Amino acid sequence: MTFNYNFATLLPMSQQTTFGQRLRELRKAKNLTQRDLAAKVSARLKAEDRRGFDFTYLSKIENDKTPPPSVAAIIQLAEVLEADANELITLAGKTPPNLGKTLKESESARTFFRSAFDADLTEEDWKKLSQELKRRTKARENPPKSGD
Repeated sequence: MTFNYNFATLLPMSQQTTFGQRLRELRKAKNLTQRDLAAKVSARLKAEDRRGFDFTYLSKIENDKTPPPSVAAIIQLAEVLEADANELITLAGKTPPNLGKTLKESESARTFFRSAFDADLTEEDWKKLSQELKRRTKARENPPKSGD
């Protein structure tokens, strides 16, 4: 079973930032050159027995001349840049690994996801759903004490 939903379609229409633009913003905020960032990411990927990461490839990504890299490379980019990996993965239109694992393992999660996706929710609906989930998570983490 595979889940090939494009999570970029779930982003609000007003959010026009591309993966490459966001990556460039994050790199510049850390005062890293493309060579510096590529070298750091390449070392991390090679430590995982993966292919390297060249600064010319990074340049093409930042300029939206080539599609975003693999999820593994995005995770390493996020770690070097101290950024939110899920934000970058979503901007890349890819599925966060833990989401895919959850959907693979849980029939209830698959049912919920399909129902939400098929409901053609508006941005406001997604916000309300997210707020309700946060409220329930907070209530679960902080249950009322006996006598309250």
